[in-house]
Formats: sequence, C-alpha cells, structure tokens
Amino acid sequence: SAFRKELLAKMRIPRGISGNDIFAYLTCRNLGYDYQYVRSAIVYFRLPQTLPDQIRQNTRQHKARIGIREYFSPELIKQELSIPFSLYAKSMITQLLKHPILSAYIFLVNKYCYLRTYFIKDDFTDKWQMVGSTKKLS
Repeated sequence: SAFRKELLAKMRIPRGISGNDIFAYLTCRNLGYDYQYVRSAIVYFRLPQTLPDQIRQNTRQHKARIGIREYFSPELIKQELSIPFSLYAKSMITQLLKHPILSAYIFLVNKYCYLRTYFIKDDFTDKWQMVGSTKKLS
C-alpha cells in the first residue's frame, strides 16, 4: 500500500491489532481519504496452499473484523466492509454451479473459521504464526 504523507502522520495502528491492512483502510476512509485503483500496479499474491494455512489465515481475518469494532463506528464498518446480499448470493450461486465441491469446501472452512474466532481461545495479536504456503511465489 502507498499512503499520502499527511495520512501517515495521522495514522496510528494500535499494538495488538491483527488486521493492520483493514485498520489502515478504515482509518483512511474515516479521515476522508479515498483509495485509488492503480492500473499499472503489479501485485503478487498467493492463496494458502494447505488446509491449516487456510484456517490460520481465515480465522485471523475474521478475528481482525472483530478487533476493529472498538476503533471504528458500526456505520463505517458496515458501509466499507459489507457486500450487498444480491451480489453475494449471485456470486455464491454462480460458483456453486461451476465448482460445487470446491464451493462447499471453502464455505465449510470459512464457517468453521468464523465460529473458531468465538469459541477457540487463541492468541490473536499483531504477532501471529506466518502462513508459509502463501510465501512461495512461482
């Protein structure tokens, strides 16, 4: 990510926040700044390649959404992070028809991770076990 100097001067990510990317985005939006798409940007990204890595990453992301609640208003969070139900349902049905087994798999993994954030006591801080399979780009 790239930020304006004046935004960086105002941005303070508290210790213990596990979702520093989502925190930075909401801080940006809360202070009236916009994110801008840069067509020429090249991003290298790899999804987790193992089930334990997928669970670790998804659980951390769910936990980050819980952690930001004490720093941002529910209205801002809803406005910036909600996906319209019609778009969600359309995408879900499309992928379920194209890839029924994979869709069911990821749906169940995500539900498990969501529930895990509430029922399994883990140390979700700004220091977490790295998701190793996302680091090997080809």
